[in-house]
Amino acid sequence: MVKVKIKKLSIHNFISFIDEEWDFENTSRLVLVKGINKDTESLLGVTSNGSGKSTWVNALTYSLFGQLSGKFHNNNLKNQFSDTVKDGFKMSLVVEVDTIYNKSETKHWKIVRGLQKTQSVVLQLFVLENDEWKDISKSTNANTQEFIENNVLMMNFEMYQRLVMLSVDDKYNFFKLNASQKRDFVETLFDTSVYSNMYKLLVDDLKTRNMMMQNLKVNKLKLEKNKELLEDEIEKYKSGVNDLIEETKRERENCQSKIDELEPMFSEVEERKKLVQESLDKMKINKKKLDALVTECKDKITSSRIDINNYQTTISHHERELNKHKEVLGMICDDCKDAVNKFYSLDVYRNEIDDLKKKISERENSIESSNEQLNKVKKYDDKLKEDETKKISELSDAQVQEKNLQFQKKTLVESLSSLEKKISDLVESIENKNKIPSWNMYQSTLKEIDDVEKGLKDEIDKICLLTVGSNIVSPDAIKKNIVSKVTSSINAMINSYLSELCVNFTCELSQDMNDYKIISSGKEVDLSLRSAGERMKLLISSQLAFRKFLMSRFNVGMNVMIIDEVVDRALDSVSIQALLGMLLRLSQKDSTNVSIISHREEVSEMVRGMPDTQLVVIQKENDTSTIVRN
Repeated sequence: MVKVKIKKLSIHNFISFIDEEWDFENTSRLVLVKGINKDTESLLGVTSNGSGKSTWVNALTYSLFGQLSGKFHNNNLKNQFSDTVKDGFKMSLVVEVDTIYNKSETKHWKIVRGLQKTQSVVLQLFVLENDEWKDISKSTNANTQEFIENNVLMMNFEMYQRLVMLSVDDKYNFFKLNASQKRDFVETLFDTSVYSNMYKLLVDDLKTRNMMMQNLKVNKLKLEKNKELLEDEIEKYKSGVNDLIEETKRERENCQSKIDELEPMFSEVEERKKLVQESLDKMKINKKKLDALVTECKDKITSSRIDINNYQTTISHHERELNKHKEVLGMICDDCKDAVNKFYSLDVYRNEIDDLKKKISERENSIESSNEQLNKVKKYDDKLKEDETKKISELSDAQVQEKNLQFQKKTLVESLSSLEKKISDLVESIENKNKIPSWNMYQSTLKEIDDVEKGLKDEIDKICLLTVGSNIVSPDAIKKNIVSKVTSSINAMINSYLSELCVNFTCELSQDMNDYKIISSGKEVDLSLRSAGERMKLLISSQLAFRKFLMSRFNVGMNVMIIDEVVDRALDSVSIQALLGMLLRLSQKDSTNVSIISHREEVSEMVRGMPDTQLVVIQKENDTSTIVRN
């Protein structure tokens, strides 16, 4: 058995600790850890809650695995009341571990985990060589952690929780697990996941092989049927080849006749294209004339509009001049009006205004006339476009028809050539059997049938092997050959611990560990009807039994076991005394440091009266926890 020996844990600025050390080598076999929180003394009297007992446990767990049972943030693990830096770390945990592989091989390790000034988490691994610590850390923290679990601790976090931590949490209470959780636990307990994965792979492979075999059988039937058809085809080919030659010759004559019929159609299409093109050319000439007329009309309209704008500008100017003298003319006599009109040329302005209005009217008429002409041109142009579209369509149709005729002719010529080749090949095939179209396919089919038969034999052999293999590693077989054979020994261990705890009932796990029975005085009883203390004793006994089995099953042992506040739950004084005695005997037998965390004062008195025990007090004052050994 590989033994993992935790020697010393050094703590720097971890949660409520500043600089503390836990020396496991110089610690008694059974240690009671109690707490005193002086920070709450003024309000509630001295209490133990919040003193740092669980913090010490978390420090050990985090130093080894970099994780805890609950959720946390790395930055929150640093002591908020101390900013000291040690060896470049704002917070660090250093644990020294010996891995004893056998009597002649022991390796000394040092694991360093902490926060540097940059807030980054650093994990380092050292091995002692020639009295010097050599850094063998990997490229990443994850790779280093994997190496630690596989080569230093010989266990993962889940295994550590079951070997080192004795907890009352429901997730570790076998009797409260559902079916799925029990199945996962059994896989962990017996390490049967490899068999489950193997069974799944074998079953999947078996299904695939069966499908392949069915496909091969179907393929063989098809090939045999194809073989018969090919044999009939070869015979029919041999007997009917002369008829086929005659038929091909008739097809050749028919093809040549169709080619001759296409020649007049080419001339008709060419003449039709010529007439359509002439019409299109005439339309282009008319289109140019219409475009010129449109341009002329638009120019007239534009010129007339410019004149109208100029005339309107001049009229506005003259009207402003007339308006300037309008008031004066209304106040003077007729003789004076004539004088004013002559002096300021007002009559000239009035005459020019009249002339300009006539010109505007003429220009507007001209615009209207041009627009009418444009509308007529547009109608004619639309008609011209419509005719042009029709002619283009006719030309396109003629071109398509011409292409179709060319394609037909090309196809017929190719067919004619193909028919000539076919006649030649058929004549040759009469004289040489290897020229028979189905002969090579027939030979190939015979070979395929032979290959399929060999493939079927191979698949049958593989299916037989897979069936045997899947039967060996099936869940029922594993339960029968592995689980059921050791369940009795686990039951014996559980009941042995129950006996030491003075319990008057026994527990029997079913052979597949899917169920259990509680037997009292020869009768099965309901566990839920037992007292809380009895249920707690059953939980403790089962966890110790599973722990012992796991160490034996995976050939690994750890020198540390921590029992966090278990004795504070539902146990009376007599039961606690029995449990402490059992744990002391277990620790002495297995060379294990058992640390019990408890709030109950009577436990301290019990421990003081026992040999090879020690009392450790974790005291918190001014937000700082310290470790005091008595």
